[in-house]
Amino acid sequence: MTQPIAHKERDMFVKGIPHDVTSLKALLSSGWQIEPPVLARLAWGTRQDSAVAYHFIVTRHNQRSLIVIAESAELHSFLTEQALPVS
Repeated sequence: MTQPIAHKERDMFVKGIPHDVTSLKALLSSGWQIEPPVLARLAWGTRQDSAVAYHFIVTRHNQRSLIVIAESAELHSFLTEQALPVS
């Protein structure tokens, strides 16, 4: 079952939701882990028909959360550095 991010961690994010690589790295430094693969999907709710969003499932203890981050050069570098498979 997906659990929300703990209350004290919410201060790092916009409206309680991680939205960029910096926020994702903050989660990882607080003990969360990425569960591969990362899913690349067309983003909905944007004005660009070809916009891609990357879906990360992060886990810690018995908690799971879904983090969605818009495509960016910084995100591509992060994926490469971490050797995360993308499907």
